[in-house]
Amino acid sequence: MNETGSFVFCEKCGRKLLQRMENGMWLFKFGKKSDNSPLVQMAIYGSLQMSCFRRECGHINVLNFFPNVPNAPIAPIDVPKQVTAKTTTNNT
Repeated sequence: MNETGSFVFCEKCGRKLLQRMENGMWLFKFGKKSDNSPLVQMAIYGSLQMSCFRRECGHINVLNFFPNVPNAPIAPIDVPKQVTAKTTTNNT
């Protein structure tokens, strides 16, 4: 995954929370394995609320997918392919 983008910081304490990619997705990384790669890595498409990781902070940050800019053109983004789960019904 291309990792160029800007970081988003907690509004209250300034701790780095996650990365905003150029295509608008959020990239969240947490923990480290022995080879320094992240233990958890998630790409998030959409808006979210995220509480700060600092115990003494705990501020809930609201991160909007679309910026609040009036009359701004919406740039095309790379939308990930939808994955759908198969469901089965039990006809008894």
